[in-house]
Amino acid sequence: MMIRATPPARPASSSRPLRPWRSRAAPRGTRGGRAKRTTASAGARQDSLELPQRLGWNQSLLRTLLVRQLAVGAVSLLLSVPKLDQLLLSAQALDARSLGAGFGGGLILIAIGRLVEASTDKSAVAITQETEIFVLSLFGERRAPLAVGGVAAGLAFITGVTEEILFRGVSFPNLVGALPAEWGGAGAPGLAFGALASSLLFGVAHWGGDRTREGVALVALETVYGCILAAVYVTSGYQLVSPILAHALYDFEAILFPHLRVTALMAYARDGAGGAGESPLVSRNALRIAAAAGQSADDVLRVRAAYLLVDRNRSGGIDADELRRLLAAFGIEPTKAQADAIVRKWAGGAKELSFDEFYSLCLDIGVARSPEGMIRTLLPVPGR
Repeated sequence: MMIRATPPARPASSSRPLRPWRSRAAPRGTRGGRAKRTTASAGARQDSLELPQRLGWNQSLLRTLLVRQLAVGAVSLLLSVPKLDQLLLSAQALDARSLGAGFGGGLILIAIGRLVEASTDKSAVAITQETEIFVLSLFGERRAPLAVGGVAAGLAFITGVTEEILFRGVSFPNLVGALPAEWGGAGAPGLAFGALASSLLFGVAHWGGDRTREGVALVALETVYGCILAAVYVTSGYQLVSPILAHALYDFEAILFPHLRVTALMAYARDGAGGAGESPLVSRNALRIAAAAGQSADDVLRVRAAYLLVDRNRSGGIDADELRRLLAAFGIEPTKAQADAIVRKWAGGAKELSFDEFYSLCLDIGVARSPEGMIRTLLPVPGR
């Protein structure tokens, strides 16, 4: 929930209406394990995959993020001067009630975050993708749990303290007091108004200027998080340490675990797509599919890289949920039943698509007509 740099915009998808559940049947004999395999052209190596160069830590972005959070902290302290004594006393109130409320609130926030990550809704997929891109841009693709965990802990602490002072320590009570007494400002209506209004401010503060459905969804999600943090604040007996703890726990998890997930996915994609500089093996059938579509062996490898990026559970095939996530990135939203039907149709009754079947399907619905654009949509890393 850090107020961070605006994530890179994803390229616009094709405006042509796509109806993947009405696609043609898959070509016969394309099951990956049965097709005779051959080496793609010698020139089709890692450089042709259009994956970003191996990224390292982005110290400039890290400094920018730190400066932004410190600026939020400065504003928070300036606004909290009239109530500084009360806030300092609250920060010292470490008891079982405040700690329990903080840990409990943090676990609820993390659980909601996990639900968003698992969702195949278009907006949820966009939010998850932007978080992963942000973490990848910040820390690079080298897996470093201890170093990233240390930085995440520091950022989470700074963010929790600064934002909770501003939104729960200052905004919440001021908004409660703004409701006239005849409207219930001194009772439950006042608390509800203060919680909702301060949470909405919290959500808007995390808005990156995106006026699309995904931008609205992000504001709504952050507003829900704000309501939970407000509830933690009230439940703890107005001990500010509780929402700070809940906020910090969530931010720590929201930085470290996406780092672990995206670095594993990038390593899987690079290894499976010739990350050592060697051309991977692709089936003769895949080359025939490419030739029929006017594409080259290099294009086959680009689509294969996309295939591996979509295979989030690294099973070697694309299941219905992974297909829904892919299609959501391109603005197509089949239901789960439709996605299951697509997979079974193109996979000959199986539950996962092989690469050849995936390639044929993506060509049929237009997603793979520009293999390079396909990579850019799935992994729009800055600086590419």
